[in-house]
Amino acid sequence: GILEQRALDLGDIEGTIGLDTDSEHESTAEIPWTTMLSTWIWERMRGYPATRDRRAALESYLDFRMATPTPPPRRPGFS
Repeated sequence: GILEQRALDLGDIEGTIGLDTDSEHESTAEIPWTTMLSTWIWERMRGYPATRDRRAALESYLDFRMATPTPPPRRPGFS
């Protein structure tokens, strides 16, 4: 996206891609606590997750919302 391209143009690779964590742990269900701590510290120091992580979270949320639309609001006095 545009934010990702802008950050890369400015040389902010970590801000776009995130931390370089061991890819071997991504396939397992359990992530080492040291990796989770490093990610937590990095996000607190930067103030936000990496651009790709934010985009993935938004796309996941939008997919969920599209799969479960909210019903129309009930009008008082009508059943």
